[in-house]
Amino acid sequence: MKNSDSLKFLIVIALFSISSTILKADVLRCGNKIVNEGDTTIEVKLICGQPFDSEFIGLVKLNNAYVNVDRYTYVFGKGKFAMILDFL
Repeated sequence: MKNSDSLKFLIVIALFSISSTILKADVLRCGNKIVNEGDTTIEVKLICGQPFDSEFIGLVKLNNAYVNVDRYTYVFGKGKFAMILDFL
């Protein structure tokens, strides 16, 4: 491979890696199941179980109406990141 072809290949791989990381930001894996953006609190509890913590955050104005915001926090074990889910 030429140097310019190698550089193009590395750029494509880097962009693919970045985009796949961004896509993963709107899903949560619980065991072998996945929770997607837009799932309800009931769907999330059925898939992931009860959250470590749940709290009422407050009201947010959305399209000229106020909606409740609830926050669920899931902790999957020592050394793993906690996942925070906000529901409108």
